[in-house]
Amino acid sequence: MTEAVPRLLIVEAGETLSALVRATFDLLGRRCRIVTASTALDAFDELGVRVPDVLLTADQLLGDHRGLELANQAREALPDLPIILIADQSTPDLTAAQRLIVLSRPIAPDQVWRFAPR
Repeated sequence: MTEAVPRLLIVEAGETLSALVRATFDLLGRRCRIVTASTALDAFDELGVRVPDVLLTADQLLGDHRGLELANQAREALPDLPIILIADQSTPDLTAAQRLIVLSRPIAPDQVWRFAPR
């Protein structure tokens, strides 16, 4: 019996988070499939194709939407989807972050691993 490979959708303007997640999984000898998007609209397109095991989004994204908006809309559409929001120090009040895991930058590999799908 083979172990299922978790699929993570990472939404960010650059490649910092996806590199950290990939390095964390490699370091711990685990496999994962990382799919990336740079805008909320691209992320919603991807969510429509296949629901990931985890949605991890930076708050600052390219385009007109913030990660918090994406996370809250994804939560409405997919209530059981684990969602992690990576907030910057400049991120405003996060009281609108309902049922989300919120991590503040800088994040460490052990924080990523703690919330990774098993």
